[in-house]
This record gives sequence, structure tokens and C-alpha cells, in this order.
Amino acid sequence: MRVVTFDQQRRGYCAPTAWVRHPLHGECEVLDYDPDDPLRRTLLRIDDGVWVQADVRELTQVEPAIEEHLTSLW
Repeated sequence: MRVVTFDQQRRGYCAPTAWVRHPLHGECEVLDYDPDDPLRRTLLRIDDGVWVQADVRELTQVEPAIEEHLTSLW
């Protein structure tokens, strides 16, 4: 899987590659966001690999995005 790049203002909470918890879908990885709807995320459900759409307000971030970990090491 590749790391998705995204605008500076979208870094942080529920950014691509972050792991989140959804009330109905459980733990998911954030795959992408829609530039036309910045509160909408495409998620990969960990249990069965199904792609789902969710509103960022429904999500609880479990683990930050990979890019955040890499930049904190420099």
C-alpha cells in the first residue's frame, strides 16, 4: 500500500493511513478523503477488507497516520 499525500490543512486527525474506530464498522484504516467533501473518509475495514465511507465526526482515531510518525523521527 502506498502513502497518500494530502494538503497541509488536512494533516492530523483521521488523515490517510491513520487507524480509526467506527461505531458500526469497528477498526478501519483511513485510505483517502474527498477534496470536495473534507469530512468524508474512505475506510478499509480491518476485519474483512471491505471499503466503507464514513463521516469524520463518527470516527475515533486509534493510531496516528504513518507520515506523522516518520516526521517525528527527524
